[in-house]
Amino acid sequence: MCLCSGCMEEPYISVIISVYNRTQYINEAINSVLNQTLDKNKYEILVITNVDLPERDGIRIMKTNERWYGASIVQAINNARGEVISILDDDDLFLPNKLEVVYKVFKENKDLGLQ
Repeated sequence: MCLCSGCMEEPYISVIISVYNRTQYINEAINSVLNQTLDKNKYEILVITNVDLPERDGIRIMKTNERWYGASIVQAINNARGEVISILDDDDLFLPNKLEVVYKVFKENKDLGLQ
């Protein structure tokens, strides 16, 4: 499968939020993704976590037993629907236009990506 933007008419972004052993910041992180200037039908939110989180509309929550950050991210990538992956840790925030910028860069630069 080719993941270069030249093979996609409209890039679809998967935002992966990793949560490990804490929940105190997750709502702010999720809200920073939900409040993007990019149209919500152009991205998905996937939370990979080892703790119990309540379901939220429009967010896929995946439980993991992985102790290692890299292994949990790979698990999430394998379940992502997007051609473009953007990763956010649970204690970080996106600027409101982050995904719009990423979307435009991949749409305008057809040679970005990997094969």
